[in-house]
Amino acid sequence: MPSQEQMMKRQQVLADFGEFALGSENLDEVLTEACRLVAEALGTIRAKILEIQEDRQSLLVRAGVGWDPGIIGRLRLPMGERSSETFAIKEGTPVITQDIRKEMRFDFPDFMKKAGVVAVVNAPIFLPRKKPYGLLQVDATEPRDFTQEDTEFLRTYTIILGPVIDRLHKVGDLRTSEDRFRLFAEHTANVLWLADLESGRLDYLSPAFARVWGMPADDMPDLASWLAIVHPEDRDAAALALERVGGGETLVLEYRIQRGSDHAVRRVRDTFFPIPGTDGRIRSAGGIAQDITTDTRLRAYVIAVGDDARRGLVGTLQTAGYEVRAFESEQALLTMKGSLMPGCVVLELTEAGDLVVASELKAARAHLPVVAVGASGGDVGFGVRVMKAGAVDFLEAPWAPEALLFAVKTALAEIHADADRARKGDEAHARIAALSARERAVLEGLLAGGTNKTIARTLGLSPRTVEIHRARVMEALGAQTLPEAVLIATAAGVRPANHDD
Repeated sequence: MPSQEQMMKRQQVLADFGEFALGSENLDEVLTEACRLVAEALGTIRAKILEIQEDRQSLLVRAGVGWDPGIIGRLRLPMGERSSETFAIKEGTPVITQDIRKEMRFDFPDFMKKAGVVAVVNAPIFLPRKKPYGLLQVDATEPRDFTQEDTEFLRTYTIILGPVIDRLHKVGDLRTSEDRFRLFAEHTANVLWLADLESGRLDYLSPAFARVWGMPADDMPDLASWLAIVHPEDRDAAALALERVGGGETLVLEYRIQRGSDHAVRRVRDTFFPIPGTDGRIRSAGGIAQDITTDTRLRAYVIAVGDDARRGLVGTLQTAGYEVRAFESEQALLTMKGSLMPGCVVLELTEAGDLVVASELKAARAHLPVVAVGASGGDVGFGVRVMKAGAVDFLEAPWAPEALLFAVKTALAEIHADADRARKGDEAHARIAALSARERAVLEGLLAGGTNKTIARTLGLSPRTVEIHRARVMEALGAQTLPEAVLIATAAGVRPANHDD
């Protein structure tokens, strides 16, 4: 039976561990201190904590004292039928082996024998709701008859240890969630935003903002700046949405923005939601803004001064199924170019000065390409000058309907191709953003040409765990084969890991 001094020391150990655990949020640090204190209390050189792995077939030496650095955090033990660790977990109570050289019930790993371990106590650790976490294993280098008081001390110790581990798991899960949110925000095609409704300050804009709005996030410090870029026809509705979210509503609003960088109009679907404070008052709001500009409709804008010419162009295009809007002058279209959805501009040229509109729209060529029609008057260089001015094609008058329709179709095909590439890139980014940090690390290893074994060695995992993560990656990416997964990952900008295999 332990002496009074030993009993006092063990009570002090429990108190010291509890105090240490409350002041730390680092699981490995807490587990290592738990091993140090218990080894000191029981007068042993070594102690370790074994953690059940995801495959439920092995134990990781997660922490310990008195063991070589190559063992802690690296060595895995199989949970076989003749494993003392497996038996202790099944029994749910500490299991003592006084001398492993004489033990007939269990097989012990070679690394323990080589270290001179003779006596062992396996004390199972359970999280709340009796979920097994692993074991606290105390190792002595001489035959030892661990007493009932010893096992009761260890049982009490592990009862305290279980909730501590559970709390730190939750802290770790929260950090993982924050890391995953950060990873999602960095790669999602949608714009995530947070705003202080009282000051009007924009506290956060995700990286996708620069792509959708066409400007750095630093150039939009507040909600007033945001409203200024919203299309004038949609601005009142956007301002009302902010008022409504401040009143506690969650709502979805579609609006247009006018980008200053390329004068393009983007259509955005924004989900606004309130963020209550601890007192229940709503001082902040957040949102998820999705670029829904992708539009494959057949749309054309006709500029022709003469009524007959205008009717001829509009009629040809409408007969072919185009949605057509006609303008009597170049200036009429240029005045509205900032609010026009993607489409092909068909420009009738009556004189050289008409090239102004092609030049003005050159910056918007990605969504408003110009097809020019007109008479060159025998000037062989006229068509070249038209295209240098910014038109994507030139048709000599009189033009044939088939030629006009082919030119417009070709011009729109590039818009649709760009939109399709953007859509696929956005989908790839969204899929990559959904991966956990560990799954992404496995994906990067696969891109580098790694196998399950080499990736496992690099990441400190078992090949079976890598195989599980690999299957999840393939499922998340919607890929049936590895080459398909590589294409999706490459489209999202994922780079291979630098593995030294």
